[in-house]
Amino acid sequence: LWHFVQFCRQFNIVCRCLMKRQCVWRCKFCVIASLVF
Repeated sequence: LWHFVQFCRQFNIVCRCLMKRQCVWRCKFCVIASLVF
């Protein structure tokens, strides 16, 4: 799970051009998806 969190952090850095809210929502979605799958 921690590895997924690091991936989300890197994804947020790449996603700076987009809205921060959307990036945070995607990061949360990544964590939830990792828990479900």
